[in-house]
Amino acid sequence: MMYYNSIVGLPVIINNKTKIAVVLDVFYCSVTKSILGLIVKEKGLFTSYKYIPLDEIEEIKKTYVKVNNISSIKEISSNDKLYKTMTNPNKCSVDTDVYLKGGNKLGKIKDIAFNFELGIIDNYIISNGIIEDLVSGRKVIDDEEAIHKKGRLLVKNLNNKINK
Repeated sequence: MMYYNSIVGLPVIINNKTKIAVVLDVFYCSVTKSILGLIVKEKGLFTSYKYIPLDEIEEIKKTYVKVNNISSIKEISSNDKLYKTMTNPNKCSVDTDVYLKGGNKLGKIKDIAFNFELGIIDNYIISNGIIEDLVSGRKVIDDEEAIHKKGRLLVKNLNNKINK
């Protein structure tokens, strides 16, 4: 399991350990709840945002993301279906508000756990402020209990929560 906050900022390398890009975001579909790949910025002066499809990622370690070759990095076109998914305003990410289905606010997403081997989101780590985190711990909400709706994360059932 890898966490969003530990993936963003990692260097992307190819076989000979050459750094070719930096991870900016984890690209996932909130409808299918599947990981599509990584959003990256290539090394260099005049670069644009690109992505690496999940099946092009050879391995993800604590200190790097490894791909087979530079052609693993793909262009993102503004008329591409992937671009529309990526810029979806309903996408829930870090700092998204989290509510119980009845309307009570639980806090904000502070991290997201991903299972890259299965290509899925495992769970969301929720904070309701530093004092609450210190007293009670952070809530961990299983992805199966979560619904992405209108730029918020709604939690169906809090009975299965655990603390991190």
